[in-house]
This record gives sequence, structure tokens and C-alpha cells, in this order.
Amino acid sequence: MKLHQLNAFLAAAETGSIRAAARKLSLSQASLTRALRELEEALGTPLIQRSVRGIQLTPAGTKLLVRAKLINQQMQLAQSELKQLEGADEGTVSVAVTPLVALTALPGAIVAFKRRYQRVLIHVLEGLEGIVFPGVRQGTLDFGIMIVSEERLGEDLEFDPWFCTPSTVVGREGHPLAHARTLAELADQVWIATSFGPNGRGGKIATFFAKNGLPPPERILRCDSVVTSNAILRTTDVLSLAPVPFLDCPETEGIRAIHLNTPPPHNNFGMVTRADTPLSPVAMAFASCLKEMTLPRFSLPAPFGRRKSTA
Repeated sequence: MKLHQLNAFLAAAETGSIRAAARKLSLSQASLTRALRELEEALGTPLIQRSVRGIQLTPAGTKLLVRAKLINQQMQLAQSELKQLEGADEGTVSVAVTPLVALTALPGAIVAFKRRYQRVLIHVLEGLEGIVFPGVRQGTLDFGIMIVSEERLGEDLEFDPWFCTPSTVVGREGHPLAHARTLAELADQVWIATSFGPNGRGGKIATFFAKNGLPPPERILRCDSVVTSNAILRTTDVLSLAPVPFLDCPETEGIRAIHLNTPPPHNNFGMVTRADTPLSPVAMAFASCLKEMTLPRFSLPAPFGRRKSTA
């Protein structure tokens, strides 16, 4: 299996036709067809089915496509990183940043980073569990800054803890249960979760209930957007968990803490990366800027040192 064969396969899969793929790679149709045939012979299985409507991937081709995209991406990253090691101001940093850090430290980190790397493209997503884990695993994200609960991530990911903060139950201003003091009083409410856990029931919420000797709430609303979850919290009687410092941000106006006698566990914030892939020079530089801007804002140290997660 050779790189030019994988490139031919990727072009064919992305364009849906041999003619378009050949044009994309500036090859003759015969050359591209030969590269595809050699790849199928090397792997011992058909990858593409040809028809009058173009081409379709076989089950084996669909499987290979995922890996081929990752290989191609890693080759591009390798070329960019080699130039970065020579001091080149180029490349892309793709990160997911938890809302607390995004609303406090991210703007300053971008300013500091751009003083050195003016041409590097920064791509930022929300640093929620459903975004960070698949993104880092698939290589579409360099790293994620997020809350990591006690749930284990898997041996392919590494967690570098930065700091921790207290957590609280939150609901809208004027919530009918705003004066509740025990979690049992809130057990039958609808809860909104941005971390889902292995059973899809809300990881941090389920852990909080379990530590209070209660089954997880029956009514869980899953949400992959903090903007959306804040809107729901602000206008309905849904409840959730949030880092205490998050309530100081203007974006949480109208959302209030419900002070229980037994508060939720602290939130552990830090950086999630692939265990087997070092950060590129520009990704490492941006992570350093984020960390330098973040740590002075939060006084509670992280409770444990750098570690790989275990399955």
C-alpha cells in the first residue's frame, strides 16, 4: 500500500467518479484506475464498485476511507510540523475549549499567541465531552480543554489536569425549588446534561446522585451546546450542574445557584490529547498560552498529576 494509491482512493471516494478524481489529481484516468487496482490487489479485497452513476465504496472501502483520511491528515501535519520546527509561521490549530475557559482566558490566549504566529489558523469549538473525545480520537482536534469526570477515557487518551473548581446545582432565577437543601428534593426534576457518560444518562449528574445514595434522575435532556443549555435553563424549570465561577460570566445572567447541604463534586479541568500523538509546535504553543492565561484566574489546584487514562 503506497501513498499515491491512497491519494487516488481518497480522490475517488470524495468526488464519486474516476474522471473527477483524475482531474483533481491532474492524472490520466488510466493512471488513476491503475493506482486503484494496485491498491485493491495489495489489500486483497475490492474497494470500489463502478456503475453508470459513478462509484460506490464496498464495505471494505468504507472501512479504509476512515483510516485513509487519518493517514492523509497525518502526512499533511507532518509536513507542516517540519516547517514549524524551522520557525515557519504556518499551520492550523484545532481545539475545543470548555465554556468557562472560553469566556475568560481564551481571548487573551489568542492575542498572546498571535504575537508570535500571525498566519496560523485557529479553529475553536465548544469543549464538551461529545465534541472533544471523538475529535481528539479522530485527529480533527489537536486537543481539548474540558472538564473530565471520574469516568475513564480509554488508553488512547491522556489527561493533563490544570485546575479544579467547586460545582453547584443551577436553575433559573425564581425557580420554585430554589430553596431546596437536599438533592432528594430535586430528584424528580428534568436535568440537562452536557456530559453523557457510558450509558448516555449524564455522567456528572449520575455520579452526583450516586454519591448521595440516589438513582440517577429519570428525565435527562442531552445537549451539546452550552448556549442552548443556558437558554433552556434561563426560561424553564430544568436543572443542571455548573462550575461556580461560570455564574460570574454575563452569559449566565438569569441562572442562579441552588445551594444544597451536600454540594456536587469539584470539576477537574485540563487538557485532553491523544496518548500516541505529540502536539505540533504551534498546537503546543497555543496550549501554553491558554494555560498561562487560565491558571491565575482559578485558585484551586488540580488534585492529581499528569496521567494517562485507563480503560
